[in-house]
Parts: sequence; C-alpha cells; structure tokens
Amino acid sequence: MYETLREQVVYETLREQVVYETLREQVVYETLREEVVYKTLTEQVVYNILREQVVYETLREQVVYETLRESSVQESERASSVRDSERAISVRQTLTEQVVYETLRESSVQDSETASSVRDSERASSVRDSERASSVQDSE
Repeated sequence: MYETLREQVVYETLREQVVYETLREQVVYETLREEVVYKTLTEQVVYNILREQVVYETLREQVVYETLRESSVQESERASSVRDSERAISVRQTLTEQVVYETLRESSVQDSETASSVRDSERASSVRDSERASSVQDSE
C-alpha cells in the first residue's frame, strides 16, 4: 500500500511537472508570436511612411512640373524635367521593391527563428521526459 501511494505521488509530481513545462512552453511560444506581430506591425508602419513619402514626392514633382508648364519654360527644359521625374519614379519603384523584399525576407527569418525555437523547446521537453522516465525507473 505504501508503494502504491509512493507511485501515485511520483506520478502526480511528474504530471504536475509536465503541465508546468507545457504552460511554460506555451508562454514562450506566445511571447515569440507577440514579437513577430510587433515586428510585422513595425515593418508595416515603416512601409506606410515610405509609401507616404513616395506620394508626397510624386505630388511635389507634379507641382514643379505644373509650375514649369505655366511659366512657359522652353520645350527642352520641360523634356528634361519629365526625364528627371521618370528617373525619380524608377528610383522610387526600386526602393519600394527593395522595402517589400526586405520585409518579406525579415518575416521569413523571423518565421525560421520561431520554428527553430519551438523545435528547441520540443527537444528540451523530450529530453526532460526521458530523464524523468529514467529517474522513475531508477527509483523503482
């Protein structure tokens, strides 16, 4: 009877440890997930700021172009302004593509880091379970 009670105490202790470890791993997972969400939101804010800058620059260039046109600037100067605007648009498109690429790349890196962290937690949990099982067998 004493042995049965002892086994039950060991079982309950192990079960409580498993519950504790599971909850702890869940907290780690939730923390990592919150970090990913925060970084994604931060990147989205940066992207929106860059997009607003592109819109502002486009509008500013449009105002410059209209001012030059209204001032009856020679045709060659207008053509030059158009070429400059096209170059600026091309540069903005390249920058926007670069921001999107970097955002996607960072998101992929974060996903990989999260997956690696989860695997590490699972490995650690598996090792702890093996150690517990070995300890229980040793005590029996």
